Amino acid sequence: MKKSVKWVSASVLSAVLLAGSATSALAAGAVVSATAVEPARTVKQTGYGTGVLTSETRAELTYNKESSVSLSGTVVIDGPVLVMKLVNYPQVAFTIKKVADKLFTYSAVLPLGSGDKGNLDLSVEAYTVYQNGKTAGQIHSTVAGPVSAGKVHVAYIDRYHVTDTSFGTYNRAANTFPYSYTLNKVWDDGKVTSSAITVHVEGTKDVYAVQASDPAYKDGAAAVTVSTAPVPVVLKETVISGVQEPGYDPASNLFTYAYTRTDINSRLKATVTAQTAQVLGTETQALNATYGDNSVHTVYTFVPPVKPRFLRVDAASASYTFDWASGTYTVTYQVEEEYSNGKTATSVRTLTGLTPGQSASFTIGQDGLTAQGAFNVPAAPKAVVSDVEVRDVTGLWAGNHDVSGVIKVDFVLTFKVNGELQTQAVSTNINTKTDGYTASGTFVTTYHSQPVSVPYSVTVTPPAPETDTSHSDNGYPGSNGNGNGHKE
Repeated sequence: MKKSVKWVSASVLSAVLLAGSATSALAAGAVVSATAVEPARTVKQTGYGTGVLTSETRAELTYNKESSVSLSGTVVIDGPVLVMKLVNYPQVAFTIKKVADKLFTYSAVLPLGSGDKGNLDLSVEAYTVYQNGKTAGQIHSTVAGPVSAGKVHVAYIDRYHVTDTSFGTYNRAANTFPYSYTLNKVWDDGKVTSSAITVHVEGTKDVYAVQASDPAYKDGAAAVTVSTAPVPVVLKETVISGVQEPGYDPASNLFTYAYTRTDINSRLKATVTAQTAQVLGTETQALNATYGDNSVHTVYTFVPPVKPRFLRVDAASASYTFDWASGTYTVTYQVEEEYSNGKTATSVRTLTGLTPGQSASFTIGQDGLTAQGAFNVPAAPKAVVSDVEVRDVTGLWAGNHDVSGVIKVDFVLTFKVNGELQTQAVSTNINTKTDGYTASGTFVTTYHSQPVSVPYSVTVTPPAPETDTSHSDNGYPGSNGNGNGHKE
């Protein structure tokens, strides 16, 4: 027997869809037994009867923060088994509870996916079937219509807009740049929500791409590139190698170094150049590099060696020594030497064999340097006679002293020439008639081939008067011919 299904008046039937938070996916098609009853007297019969599901106004989702929509309401129906479903969402299952005869409550949760955005038309169907699953009557009601009656608006991001972009201070150790920007989400209704974002970009990248996706959808959305920014290129490191032995210019006191410089940038690309550096001999010079993080680092320090810079002959320091044996001079003089580090040293040198009176020019060399010198050699010195002494004086009359009046005097003359002691035996005659008994004279000799005059004075004791002229050739009477010595 075919059983007809009767629907009650719309005044006792309602369905309410409310915004909620449930997110679980349920099995499709919820069913529950319904007992057939006679329709109310106020309901007009048309065919199998009619039933209407009505809905109340729904709360809209706010900028896609929720991830699901909750549906709930009541239905009054007369039939064997009640079946409910959400049109176009067969995966949504209804929970149905019988609360009275022909009166049921229901609820369902619609999870939102990436495709659920904008205005969603939600239609609920309710109908009855027999226990064997065959249709017990036509579809009695479908909830559909305007938003206030059956639509939900799911806001979505229409586009992205990036502002306030800037790269921060380079991190040389990590080789990264902080990149800050504001990601503006422009929603479908024109509202803008913004987020301040800072990321760390690798220095090896040429371009940084700002990507964004809408994280509010349950299953996410594909990331899209919304902005690009060229990554700065800065100096990461400098390496100095191949430093060669420097050349030296004594005139400027500069050392010139040749070396290889390798600059490595944040892209890890190397630039190699051959360079030179000039460093004063009095300085230690640091080679610095300013890196991308504005830090200054010493990458190499030039420490110049010490080199002789120049020689100078100090002519005023000359001291001469005459060699009487060779008749030449030896000169002793000072040489001043200045070094690249500014320090000086003095050495003593000599020249030998200089002829008296000559003008001597010469060149000296040391450590690859040369210097000119000139001396005006003095004339040969005169021998200096000192400490003259006359001793061992003896005297004899020469012939008849009454006639000649001459006494022959012998003595020893000692003296010093330039401090050297000399001894000479000297003989001279004293004419007592004209000179008395004292005679002065000059003894001439040589000292290292140089004539030397030694003045002397010798005195003899006058003899006693003689009466025996036959002894005229003898010495002084009573004195054995001995005279008195005299020291000058």
